[in-house]
Amino acid sequence: TPSPWDAEILAIAASYKGYGVIADNPNWAPTDCAAPSMPPSPDTPRLSAAEGTSAHGQKLYYLYAKDRAAYVRTGASNGPVDVGQIVVKEAFAPVELGKDAAPHESKKVVRKGAKAFVPGERTALFVMKKVGRGTPGTDDGWIYATTDAEGKHVTASGKIESCMGCHTVAPHDRLFAKDL
Repeated sequence: TPSPWDAEILAIAASYKGYGVIADNPNWAPTDCAAPSMPPSPDTPRLSAAEGTSAHGQKLYYLYAKDRAAYVRTGASNGPVDVGQIVVKEAFAPVELGKDAAPHESKKVVRKGAKAFVPGERTALFVMKKVGRGTPGTDDGWIYATTDAEGKHVTASGKIESCMGCHTVAPHDRLFAKDL
């Protein structure tokens, strides 16, 4: 069922590229965070839920903040984040470069051990918006949302347990602010 925030999440997905990017280079995503997919039709085969490599740990991402300056201040202090702040994580499948491969000029190289990777196909958008403490259906004033890769369909929104599992322990009012 749609949440009351879905229309706003889709508007954010359409406009986040105009926000300030936090870092020019992509980062490796931490573990334990994966966007739900669109519900399949009854005729669609489903993938096994068997454990494998962490889904989130196998993504590269860029982080955008609606108010980049406020995001930077958040990382320097432990004060509350202003209502209206929006953070969008744009996630990509990593593409490993061969030993002698030259990266595409428009992509940034990220190293993991001795291997080099560039962002490949976009996989999902992860959205956080501060709506204010006491707002029903939020995590202490934060709503979380995920969309499909194109940002055209909300796959989950509101109080998402998997998001809350990490963000409730973040040191800066639900934000990690470590990409500075």
